[in-house]
Amino acid sequence: MKKKMVSFIWLVVVIFLVSTIANGYPVKPIEVVVPYGAGGLSDSTGRIVVEYMKKYLDVPIVITNVTGAGGVVGSRKVLGAKADGYSLLWHHHSLLTAYLMGVADFSWDSFAPIAQILQTGSLMVVKSNSSWRSMDDIRDYARANPGRLKYGVNIGTGSHFGGISVEQAMGVDFTFIGGGGDSVRIPQLLRGDIDLCASGGLTKNYVEAGDLRPIAWLGEERIHAFPNIPTADEQGYAAKEVFAMGLYGPKGLPENVVTKLEEVLAKLAADHEFQQAIKDATMCRVQFKGTEEFRDYLLEEDSRLYKLARSAGILKPDK
Repeated sequence: MKKKMVSFIWLVVVIFLVSTIANGYPVKPIEVVVPYGAGGLSDSTGRIVVEYMKKYLDVPIVITNVTGAGGVVGSRKVLGAKADGYSLLWHHHSLLTAYLMGVADFSWDSFAPIAQILQTGSLMVVKSNSSWRSMDDIRDYARANPGRLKYGVNIGTGSHFGGISVEQAMGVDFTFIGGGGDSVRIPQLLRGDIDLCASGGLTKNYVEAGDLRPIAWLGEERIHAFPNIPTADEQGYAAKEVFAMGLYGPKGLPENVVTKLEEVLAKLAADHEFQQAIKDATMCRVQFKGTEEFRDYLLEEDSRLYKLARSAGILKPDK
């Protein structure tokens, strides 16, 4: 009887300690995994977000770049992590597209979506010495030369689906050339390995330097960095390549942890310094969606991308 009582007391103590630690979250350093290499859009935005999160969380927060398979390797690291809030994932739409194409055996709902903080599109660009100046120019060339136009993408990611969206809107056939993220596609374009690509990250610097010419913004509305560049929709093409960027945790993340992080991102969205830092360094705009709204949005986008993949014949057979 005495042993049972001691065991019961210890159980109560353990439950109390676990509850105290959880309710006091965070109490130790947080790792945020960026599933892409340094220098691209995911890395640059992730570092700004983490830097400002430190204003509202009194613990160190570190970025870890884990590359491979279009974001799959880094995502898997968080997928298998302990669901305690100390291993988080900074990701975007490619978390959905990788599953639809069979590149990954998990999707957004394999995680605990916490909140969205940024939204962006991609800037379609060509080399500055190209004769193309509009989407009509590209369409005309592609129609006259079926399959010859080489469109650079990262296979299985948002850039690939964005390229398909452009292809279908124009009613043409591209040859998609895989390579990698922004830091790979832009050099490919400058070398002449590809004719065209779209990017939400590194293109800004190259356009400003005069190395690349912007053709269209593949987003929902014009971007502040290039207010004179029309969207694809404004040019008569219902094409888009959007990225909702936010935080995810492993499935089963405690509710109090999700709530705490959601509150922190909401504070970031209202932080004028953060807003300016994003505007100065990226082609993103601050767009906050709380946990429930974020989940609903991901569900809608999953359906849209599924239909796009099916119509293009790239959907994994068992999907």
